Amino acid sequence: MITTNGLELIETTSLDVFDTFTYIAFGTDSTVPVSTDTTLSSEVGRILVDSAVQSTSDYTFTARVPKSQFNTTLSKCAMFDASTSGNLGIANMFDSSFTKTSNDEIIIVYKATSGATNN
Repeated sequence: MITTNGLELIETTSLDVFDTFTYIAFGTDSTVPVSTDTTLSSEVGRILVDSAVQSTSDYTFTARVPKSQFNTTLSKCAMFDASTSGNLGIANMFDSSFTKTSNDEIIIVYKATSGATNN
């Protein structure tokens, strides 16, 4: 879900989404993000996006979470434009929460789809 703040930032600055949202944040609670959110509740930290690929209607961000980071139960993630504070642009719950331990290194693939359907 793209937040209101995220839409305004993209529209008013005419920035490419890759130049804008370069950090993925992780949260631990069950509060579902809504479009008016400006922060990610229960955020435990952020990582820099490793790669961003654009296709016709998709933006795919990929990041590696090392074994040493975010070793807790993760329930959601979000895209920000800064390593701390900054603008929240996109936020979603995971299909189901999961517990990451120091034995786990995970790859996060965050895919945002844009476009409209004309009827």
